[in-house]
Amino acid sequence: MVMNKTNSYLSKNQKKDFVSEFCLFNSHEKNLSDMTVRNYRNDLILFERYINSIPIDIEKISNLQIRQYISKLVEEKYSRKSIYRKITAIKSFFDFLLNHKIINQNPAELIIRPKQNNSLPNIISFEDIEKLLDAPDISKPLGIRDKTIMELIYGSGIRLSELINLTINDIDIKNMNGIVKGKGEKYRAIFFGEVASKWLNIYINEIRIKLDKKNIQDALWLNRSGTKLSKRSVQNIIKRNVIKAKLDPSIHTHSLRHSYATHMLDGGADLRYLQELLGHQSPNTTQVYTHISKQKSREVYLASHPRAKKI
Repeated sequence: MVMNKTNSYLSKNQKKDFVSEFCLFNSHEKNLSDMTVRNYRNDLILFERYINSIPIDIEKISNLQIRQYISKLVEEKYSRKSIYRKITAIKSFFDFLLNHKIINQNPAELIIRPKQNNSLPNIISFEDIEKLLDAPDISKPLGIRDKTIMELIYGSGIRLSELINLTINDIDIKNMNGIVKGKGEKYRAIFFGEVASKWLNIYINEIRIKLDKKNIQDALWLNRSGTKLSKRSVQNIIKRNVIKAKLDPSIHTHSLRHSYATHMLDGGADLRYLQELLGHQSPNTTQVYTHISKQKSREVYLASHPRAKKI
């Protein structure tokens, strides 16, 4: 696809699938996660069905028609969280069309998203973290790889999308840090401790070198065939070891990142530094972990203070 700075993906002279082009842009240019892109696509396909039923061209839709669509979602008992996400997708979609000169103004610009009660992320206790990290069979090469992956996620708070795109040259084992490309094509440093460093050293020098049979891969994580490990494979690795450790089946890959953030706060980390370490653009995103940390503090207080216990 030929692209330029002003109109990389779309042209008024071409009949385009705007939703697909929008998703392609978010995946390739903004480096959003596969899950985010998939959710955008599903939400916008539902929106497309509605405007096709009116019918009206997407370039001509008005603010009123978008608000009528939102009212329809409310009538159909969609949750507040689901409506919030759908509005976010619509606003971002029309911003994309505006920036690529398909429309002259964003009809969703003044649409207000409903307030929502953010659910707390799934946090793994330190005891269960140890069970999970000890679950892989390190007598086997792939068991060492799996343990190294989990140690790095929990040890650095890295996102799954960042993890699978790591190359050999992105990791500095000696200085226990690395460089990742996060959301919005932004690079940031990650840091990890001695435990993750130890397993990375074993994996890279003893396991990966054997997996890279053709010596052509620069990807850090390889499968048994010597090709780059996929997101789905990493998710399956976590799931398999969660089951093996007999932990809560709702624990998933991102739970390790959530647990990293919460345990950092519990250990005294400053929220501003944690925001930087997690790669959050807004401090509001990081703020949710303070609620979890306060919840943990309350539990400790109620369990420990003699005047806090019920008579």
